[in-house]
Amino acid sequence: RSLVGSEMCIRDSVYVVDYNNYRLLTWILQGNQYIYKNVTFKTDSSSSLKKPWAVYVDPASRLLFLTDHGKNTIRVYTPTGQMLDSFGKGFKWPSAIVITSGVAIVADTLKHRIQVYNSTLEDDSAKNDTHKFIVSIIINVGLALLFLTGFMIFRKLWPRYYEPRCRDKKNPKAPKPPGRGLFSWIRPTISYSHKELLRTHGVDAVIYIKWLKMAIILILIYSIVCLCVVWPVNATGTNKNKPATDPAHVTGIAILSLSNIERGSSRIWVHLIAMVINSVATYV
Repeated sequence: RSLVGSEMCIRDSVYVVDYNNYRLLTWILQGNQYIYKNVTFKTDSSSSLKKPWAVYVDPASRLLFLTDHGKNTIRVYTPTGQMLDSFGKGFKWPSAIVITSGVAIVADTLKHRIQVYNSTLEDDSAKNDTHKFIVSIIINVGLALLFLTGFMIFRKLWPRYYEPRCRDKKNPKAPKPPGRGLFSWIRPTISYSHKELLRTHGVDAVIYIKWLKMAIILILIYSIVCLCVVWPVNATGTNKNKPATDPAHVTGIAILSLSNIERGSSRIWVHLIAMVINSVATYV
């Protein structure tokens, strides 16, 4: 009944809109024949589609772009029926849709116009990678500052819990207590020698502090190599400039990764050299 709009994707799938029954029919190629597959395409409220009209399947991402007359919007689905996104405001009977050069072109029938949108070709995790990365940095930096501030305040309020050895007057090996200022503990901590640490706290403390210093130095080396060499090389890669329909296209935080380096590019040698530098710094 009123089968409207069909699209074949890479010759292995056929999607047909069943307008009157509010559904999208799917056939999958198995062997040399197409087999009907029962896939339910739900909206974000888990209700059925309302007056779907046309479907476009992006060949690169295999995402389905479906025009919905009932809600006057465009819905984006995976082939399994999961809705990833919806877009478009002010539509009145959106009909045909096509994705080209990274944009969605939609025919807005009753308003007699064509609307153009940035297409949604990545899934939710890809779209939100940059946002998640920034949020994680803010949360971790915020927690670090919170714990550091708490330490500086509480060590002044309860010195016997934070400096028990310094307060033990009967112990001849008691270390000299740091000052009472908020930041007066930093310099004595950095300048505390291994010889003095061995005298006041024993071998275990010396080994732990040596391991901690080694880890800090290695992290600094890794960070310098990554921030000053690897990230700039990745950021100047060419995959970010490819059309959104290209499988190699990257966006967001992925621009700083190896994914932005074109296959066969000599820039890949930078990653090998960086790995060698980090390995030498670790084992030498």
